[in-house]
Amino acid sequence: MKNRFLISFITVIMFLSSFSSVSANSLPTYWEGTDSSGAVILEEDCPIELVKEELLFAIGEDDDSVTVKYTLHNPSDHQETVHLAFPIRTLNENNREKEEETTLLSDGIPLDHHLRYTPDEDPFTIDSALVSLTGREEDSFYRRDLPVTVYRCFWEEDTGSVKTVIDNDPSFCFLIGGLRSLTHTKDRTEIEKEISDSFLEFAVLGDTDYVPEWSQVPSSVKTETMRFEDFVQRTDIVPGIEEEDRFRIVSQTYKKMMNGNVIDLPDLYDMTWLPVREWAEYAITLEPRSSLEHTIVTGLYPTVDEKKNTRSYVYLLSPASLWASYGSLGISIETDLELSDASLTGFEKTEKSYQAHFDFLPEEELLFTLKDKREENHLLFGIGASLIVIFLAWMMWKGGKSKR
Repeated sequence: MKNRFLISFITVIMFLSSFSSVSANSLPTYWEGTDSSGAVILEEDCPIELVKEELLFAIGEDDDSVTVKYTLHNPSDHQETVHLAFPIRTLNENNREKEEETTLLSDGIPLDHHLRYTPDEDPFTIDSALVSLTGREEDSFYRRDLPVTVYRCFWEEDTGSVKTVIDNDPSFCFLIGGLRSLTHTKDRTEIEKEISDSFLEFAVLGDTDYVPEWSQVPSSVKTETMRFEDFVQRTDIVPGIEEEDRFRIVSQTYKKMMNGNVIDLPDLYDMTWLPVREWAEYAITLEPRSSLEHTIVTGLYPTVDEKKNTRSYVYLLSPASLWASYGSLGISIETDLELSDASLTGFEKTEKSYQAHFDFLPEEELLFTLKDKREENHLLFGIGASLIVIFLAWMMWKGGKSKR
């Protein structure tokens, strides 16, 4: 009897452990959250009307996707071509090697597109994206013709590290990679740099004759002068990136990372560590007084909270305000999970989805959170089964005691 009870007890414990293992893997943990958005119009004063927008979110066990369907109409008497950009994802260290499949269709016919890249702004806004995608604004300091001097210093012996002090002069900036230390005050910045193979390379950006004085004087110095637009092309970010995108990403990154007038990078010419947003840029042509259906299918990357067992999604609806007019919006979230929170009201639950419809473009962006109730069910089951095991053990102990 005791042996049978022991076997039953071990069986139940192993059963509960298997549930625990399954529930621990019920949510993906390898994607960082990325805001999604509708297609962004790259021209001003677009005459095309958006008659209907349909969003279908398909939430799977591991992979999520969104299908966007636009019904577009050209009310004019002549042919119109509209240039668009659709955000695909944020490239980071976890997904750079994985190619994302994005489908773009015009009345069922595949559309050609090319990839664009912009800084990964936090928070992601359409205004900043348009600045990067269209080049409508130019930074006053990081101009294309900004003079750049690259210095290559050599020492005959191993010097360990060198130091210098740089005055906080806004007319130039000092660019270097991999500092050991940086101390910034109101008037100056003191830096220390470890020397590798008795060699050091850095750059001074600006129309200046400033030359830093190092704590140990190099045996020789070589210089090279160029324009800023040529200098940034040496920076690795993403294979095949357009020169215009590289210029804007580099200049905006420099601006954000400046401390005093010193920019300390992990590496002088390597920005492959930098998260950047990937876009598909393409064009759609509509004949006079005609309509067409434009479809986009791409992946979704939620923010995953394992402690709360939730996936949170952000989809920007505001880009649709750039169309000449807006008709209606339909939203469908196909999922086995529970819709625990949403920025928009009016969702109705069906057998396999949550549905909402609007005869206007909502002012708020679409944010929604899905909760995995299966984890809670596993926990409740585990507690119940544990109580049963304890009760059976108590009954057997009591029965054995009464027999004695």
